[in-house]
This record gives sequence, structure tokens and C-alpha cells, in this order.
Amino acid sequence: PRTKMIQAELNVMIAEPTYRNKKMGKETVQTIMMYGTQRLNIRRYFAKIQDDNQASIRLFRDSLGFVQCHYTPCFREIEFEYFVS
Repeated sequence: PRTKMIQAELNVMIAEPTYRNKKMGKETVQTIMMYGTQRLNIRRYFAKIQDDNQASIRLFRDSLGFVQCHYTPCFREIEFEYFVS
């Protein structure tokens, strides 16, 4: 029988400007993903990011290894995904 892949959407926001660029977002996402993978058996994570949000794009693509899988022009939204092996 085919099993359903468990997936989760990730969002992170560092609202206070003085706390940005201190790797808090990366550490938070990594902690959430570790918990989700080990405790909840999540195998696919995805994030939807506005195409002008360069900080989030760098975080998910460059720092966390997510890959672009979709783009929605009407919302100017890029979807990135990460599969747990």
C-alpha cells in the first residue's frame, strides 16, 4: 500500500529589525525541522516567499538548501521545498 507523505509549510518572521541578520531565523527553522522530522515524521517541507524578499530567499535557498519548485506570478510568490531523505 502507498503511504501518504507528511509535509509541512514553514514560515519565519523576525519582526524586530535589531534582531535580524543574527542567524535566529536559521536556527529556529532548523530546530522546527529537526522536531518535525524526528517526532512527526515530516518528509517534505515547503516555504512560500514573495519574490522581492531577498533575505528569506537567501535563508531558505542558500543557507537551508531548499530548492525552488513553483512560482505563482499573480502573487509574485516563489515556493521552495526540501525533502528529508
